[in-house]
Amino acid sequence: MGLWLWILHALLQGAIALLIAGSGSKGRPGYPRLLLALIYLSLPHHAYFSESALSVYAQGLALLIVVTRWKRGGPLFWIALALYPLVHGVCLPLWLALVSARLWLGRERWRVEGLRIATAATPLAAYVLFRLAYYGELFPNTFHLRSGGTLALGPGLLYLGEAALWLAPLLGLGVLLILRSRGTAARPAAIVVAVLGPYLLYVATLGGDSHPWYRFVLPLVPALAWAIGRSLDNLPRSRPRAWVVAGALLACQLGVGVYGYAGWHMQGRANRAWLAQRVSLAYALDAHARPDDVVALFSLGHLSYFSHRRVIDMLGRADHAIARTPPKSWRKPAHQKDDPAGVMARMPAFVQCRLRSSQLHNLDSLERQAQSFYGYDANLALDRSFRRDYVQVKLDGHEIEFYARRGGAAASW
Repeated sequence: MGLWLWILHALLQGAIALLIAGSGSKGRPGYPRLLLALIYLSLPHHAYFSESALSVYAQGLALLIVVTRWKRGGPLFWIALALYPLVHGVCLPLWLALVSARLWLGRERWRVEGLRIATAATPLAAYVLFRLAYYGELFPNTFHLRSGGTLALGPGLLYLGEAALWLAPLLGLGVLLILRSRGTAARPAAIVVAVLGPYLLYVATLGGDSHPWYRFVLPLVPALAWAIGRSLDNLPRSRPRAWVVAGALLACQLGVGVYGYAGWHMQGRANRAWLAQRVSLAYALDAHARPDDVVALFSLGHLSYFSHRRVIDMLGRADHAIARTPPKSWRKPAHQKDDPAGVMARMPAFVQCRLRSSQLHNLDSLERQAQSFYGYDANLALDRSFRRDYVQVKLDGHEIEFYARRGGAAASW
């Protein structure tokens, strides 16, 4: 599975790089476009997302195709526009803005454009109808986790600001090119702001994201790099000072990428070790839990997949009831909802909790920890039923982050 994931990532990233470096105004790539493709491929963000997030690259490629073929249109443009909102739910605000811009700019032929957009919206409409028919509701659990009753504009603006810092040379070059256009880029720039504004505002209201490296911003970078490359195509060679500034900023962006990779190296190794530990724990759970045991988890992915057991997602991503509980807004995005009492009422055989049994008796400390960014373990430990009915599991004599129900599941592995 990992090999296929890497192959898909390589294909998507390769397609993005080829489109960024695609032929310029004179029919050849040109060094600026090649350098911009290299800058995109050298971003430190890939150190994380190349191992974990296929949707980031699918979003980036679909949006890039829409942008590069905005004037020409054609089947590839409409296919990309049709698939874009299906890649990830966060794409929907930007997709609506793109569709609105397309209708406004083509208002002279609004019947033709409207029919084409309606056709492109067919896959999204089919998905919505499927959700209504199968689940009986429009929005998935993940929408309720991130948007249901949650408003965190301050952390969200900080998230966007930090993301912009890693792209500051590239963004600065884009601003300088707009300023040097002497007004000719004012209208395109206004359109870009009108299209991106709702999307960035939506991301800000969500409070950003809990993952590192800004997965809600990275899909915008290929389109930004392509637009800068197109502007550099039109920059006269007779302006050496402008080219020196542009070259310096592009070199600076490459340097930022190298710095980011160097800083992420140790954290990346720690992440991979943590994932390997998740798989090992899942195998241990698979070996010692009974086939009909139900396991309550915070870390759903690897633990649920490799343990082959029915699970309760205690953070609500795969649990209808928990996803619709009131949010605890001080926590990280997508970690704001839990329901320890509801989970205990289902009497799972095993429950994941990172706190050791010796920590469960200090209620004052648990109260303080429950108010932290990742306070869900402490909130679970504050539940009287959990402290009374569960005992920490030992694997080869060492305590691990699972608790077994007393009188039921085995607590010594």
